[in-house]
Amino acid sequence: MNDFPDRAKSSSLAFDELVIVPTKTQASRDSLRVDRRRQRQAEQAAHRREQMLDAAFSLFREVGLQGFNMRELGLRAGYTAGALYAYFDGKAAILQALRDRLLQQLAHELQQSVPKRRVVFRERSGAHAATVDHFEGNVVVFLELSQVWWRWLARDSVRWRILLAVDQPVATPFLAVSAGREVPIHNEPDLLEQLLEATAVCRDALHAAGLPVDQASWLQKESLVRGAGLLVLQAGRTDASGLEEHFVEGLRQLLSTSGLVPEDPACPQRDLFGR
Repeated sequence: MNDFPDRAKSSSLAFDELVIVPTKTQASRDSLRVDRRRQRQAEQAAHRREQMLDAAFSLFREVGLQGFNMRELGLRAGYTAGALYAYFDGKAAILQALRDRLLQQLAHELQQSVPKRRVVFRERSGAHAATVDHFEGNVVVFLELSQVWWRWLARDSVRWRILLAVDQPVATPFLAVSAGREVPIHNEPDLLEQLLEATAVCRDALHAAGLPVDQASWLQKESLVRGAGLLVLQAGRTDASGLEEHFVEGLRQLLSTSGLVPEDPACPQRDLFGR
């Protein structure tokens, strides 16, 4: 009789040690709720980030690189400077995010243009004639797509200015224009590689025409360098009319020098500066 309380005491559990084990259905529902909550949070964070980048783009358009600062950006975006740092490490990180977004938009612009520029074979007899049509057609596609990326960057100068924005002095720019002075372009050596990736459909068109990948890549790179030089010139001109025509002429000269298109005697041989 006397040992009953002792047995009861030894077999008792504390209330906070009791654990409710959910059923499989409850566990699945709980997991789904957590996943949905995380997805909503991620979507909200992505939306806020895009809002900040939109505000940064507008601010850069107005004040340029030197006037760009986190405090003013916070005022424009409706966030404190401290809140901005929860999404970006600083000014350099915002500029890099703007560059990345522009390059993605450029790649999308080109991808959207590809279906409109599919090669249509003309009715000819013989396999050789069809091969010639295929080659010439894809070279034309390369020219047209090159115009698309150049026009997209030239249409709004702030796009090109953001891609060229630098925070530190440039030691070895990937392009220098020797018109009495050197023009630093970017302090990150991978900008050209990023542009090559964004405009990869231009290279693919040449490769589809039958060119080896190395030659197609070289022509794509040369077209970018020439186009970049003209975009730099455009930024320093009040009247930039005629530069797109000059760009296309330069591409045709490049292709004729490579033996891909016949030389046009009516097309003047000019250098990058139109001389």
